[in-house]
Amino acid sequence: MKITSKWTTNLKTKEVENAVNNASKATVKDVVILIAGDAKRGSPWLTGNNSRSIRFKVESYGILETEGQVFSSSGYGGWLELYHKSKAGYFRRALEAHMGKLPSGIKAKLN
Repeated sequence: MKITSKWTTNLKTKEVENAVNNASKATVKDVVILIAGDAKRGSPWLTGNNSRSIRFKVESYGILETEGQVFSSSGYGGWLELYHKSKAGYFRRALEAHMGKLPSGIKAKLN
């Protein structure tokens, strides 16, 4: 799953652009860490392999875009997400629980 923060501003000062960029990067990272943690806790557990394989990364592409990814490298994390009898949707639930924190997190870091 990917989360992308893209923004534009009509203010042309580097100081404002840098402040928004830094707040965006930090907030995307904070939210991605929360999502990954919830996905690990919500992952179906037999051997724990899938839960241990859940990772995240945050990358910036220039000053206008930050992307966060949460993923399973177990090879069957997608199947568990869609089809597990009791835990299907563990990534989706983690995403839904924390996505709303992006705008308020960015705003809080700018104050």
